[in-house]
Amino acid sequence: MTNDSQQQTPEGLSRRELMSWLFMGAGLTVSYGLAALYALRFVYPTKRERIRDIFVTTLDELPVGARMEFKDPLGAEIYVQNIGGAVVALSNVCPHLGCKVHWVQQDNRFFCPCHLGAFDISGQPLEGPPKAENKWLKRYETVTRGNAVYIRWKETVA
Repeated sequence: MTNDSQQQTPEGLSRRELMSWLFMGAGLTVSYGLAALYALRFVYPTKRERIRDIFVTTLDELPVGARMEFKDPLGAEIYVQNIGGAVVALSNVCPHLGCKVHWVQQDNRFFCPCHLGAFDISGQPLEGPPKAENKWLKRYETVTRGNAVYIRWKETVA
């Protein structure tokens, strides 16, 4: 009589050898699969959105009708204005071609010198290519807590 563990299969491998090859193959598959997963997560990290409030000014320094410029964490300029008690923050970059807009007090609007585009106090396009394309100035969400004014900043982090 022969031992079952030593019994030969038709190919010439014993059961013990066959099982050791199968377990070794399964172990290699799992380990290489995990290594590939970690490598992919390193090359293509998971991105998530982080939201934080950035202090801009106080309502005492920004009375009704006042306007100021503020630089966001990336260095872009933002117009912050108090319109009838509501704080509005608009980008100073024209959405048409990316030129810098500036406030023209006597016309009560933002003006883009590149293609004579104009925007009202809320960022709505009034003239030029931005009106034809219906492209508004980018608006940032603002938060007022007590007397402090914040811009809600959204950023993607890995």
